[in-house]
Order: sequence, then C-alpha cells, then structure tokens
Amino acid sequence: MLALRAEQGKNFWKHWKKKTPLISSTEISAVFCMNKHKTRNQLFQEKKGKPRPENDCPATRHGRLWEPYAIGKVLEHFPEESWEFRRPGCLKAPPVCASPDLVLFSLEADVMIGLEVKCPYSAPIPKRKEDVCSEYLFQCFSCLMISRANSWLLAFYDTEYDRAQVFEIFPDSDLWERELLPRVEDFLRTVAGNTDLDRPFGRKGKKEKSLEDVLRRKLLDKTREREDLSSHPENDAYQ
Repeated sequence: MLALRAEQGKNFWKHWKKKTPLISSTEISAVFCMNKHKTRNQLFQEKKGKPRPENDCPATRHGRLWEPYAIGKVLEHFPEESWEFRRPGCLKAPPVCASPDLVLFSLEADVMIGLEVKCPYSAPIPKRKEDVCSEYLFQCFSCLMISRANSWLLAFYDTEYDRAQVFEIFPDSDLWERELLPRVEDFLRTVAGNTDLDRPFGRKGKKEKSLEDVLRRKLLDKTREREDLSSHPENDAYQ
C-alpha cells in the first residue's frame, strides 16, 4: 500500500486520477454497473482520456461545506486521549486506490478504523443498512480493504437536526480478492486493449443482474448499524 499526499479535488489530484490506470473507491461500483451516477461505459471513456464533467453543483458544495461538521459529530464518540486522527491522502493498492475522509488509530490497542461521511443535500439519510446505496457500500469496503483497517464507518449527517446515522463495515478477504478485484482487473485490461471509445460494453444481461444481487447481499452481510454512534451522542463507544 502506498500513500500519496494529494488534496482531493485539487488540480494535481485530478491530473493524477486521469493519468493513473487505477480504479478509485468511488468508481469501483461502476465496474459492476451499480453506480447510479456513472455507467460502466462512462467510466471506460474517462479511463481512455475523455474529460470528466465538472462536479460543481449545489449538492457537491453542500457536502463540502458540511463535511467537517459531519466528521466532528462522529468524533464526539472517540476521545482524543484515546484516539489519533489522520487524513492520509491517497492510498494505492493496484488496481485500486482510495482517498479516505479520516482514519482513526487507537492509542490503547492495535485498532485502526476508517471513516467516510456523507451529507445528503435533499434525500433523507438511511435509517437501516438496507437503505444504503450500493456505491457507498463499495466505496467504504474498498477503502477498508486497501487500508487493511479493522473496520470502516459510514456516517450520514443530517444537517437540519445535527445528527448522524452510522454504519460499520467489516473486511472480507475472499470477497475482495476472489470476486471484486478480478473483475476490476478485467475492466482495466479492456481499457488498455480496446480502441472503441464509444460503448465497448453492452447492456446488462441476466447474469450481471444476478451478480449485482449477490454482491449487494454480501456487502450488506458485512455491514451493521451502529445505533450507539447514531442516535445517542452521550454514549461512549469504543472507549
């Protein structure tokens, strides 16, 4: 695993992502046709060098504005005398890479926990793990496996009521190494060897749709709801 210091969204970060033949944690769900914002063909075109559309919209600005508050809400449960907080930049473990929001290291035990926060602009925050969209599950699971953390927290912050709903995702080497990474590698081989810049991938068939259901179920099986971190901020979790 290699850590690269580059601030998300800045020019160097954008240039590095464009020139690097890796799939990021935010992109990996598109490889499996499970990203509601990007198709597999769109991801292919970006990896072949097609400019990415600028993602500067009210929802994106809302997320950037409220991210520090969301992180702070979760960190209320992790006292500074017991935990060290780091923002590692970009983590590379080819063929994937990730840029975590935060990584927490216990000062009392050999424990490392990652954190990803989401601040929905208009959609309600999910109350159950079954309500979490697949692309966020893929993103956090990828960060978890790349960093080799003990677990990964996915927190949705409600800006109106100043509360967070938190989920925790756990590692699964078989799922990562035998089911996800081989398909990511196949996708990148298609990018490297295909000169068709339009639509190298056809429509999803029954086999792929069945795979979606299987992968989502497996990711949900590795996820649990953390009500102690969500609804009752006076609780002292992980102490």
